[in-house]
Amino acid sequence: RELQTHFDFFNYAGIDRSVILYSTSKTYIEDIAIDTQSIDYDSQHIATSAVLNYTVTIGGTNQTDAIRVLIQLLDANGMIVANSTDFQSCLVVNKPNLWEPCGMNHTHLCTEESYLYTLQVTLYNDAQQTDVMDIYRIRHVGIR
Repeated sequence: RELQTHFDFFNYAGIDRSVILYSTSKTYIEDIAIDTQSIDYDSQHIATSAVLNYTVTIGGTNQTDAIRVLIQLLDANGMIVANSTDFQSCLVVNKPNLWEPCGMNHTHLCTEESYLYTLQVTLYNDAQQTDVMDIYRIRHVGIR
């Protein structure tokens, strides 16, 4: 007796392709949102400061009272240019390097890469910031 099937040429039932599993701790960084609120310029149209709004969403718990967060914005050399300890606030960057597409400015040659910052978010389980629960980095943050 021959089995009667109700599918076309390929049977896609079950896991038939590569699968990647990600493990997270019980409390983890669920989402990070960051955007440029404003940029101030001097009389020569050079950026003097930029304000970046951010929001960090925590997953796995609704008790954020005991959890501490450290937000750090790092420049291309890894130096901290702004930081905060709030889940939702703003970062002020003095003399920011602005992101520009290739060819938009005579000082930015097409052979150079556009300037990008790194946003690092660290979750701690204690007020002394010694028990790290989660770290997440966004390596391509452009201010524009």
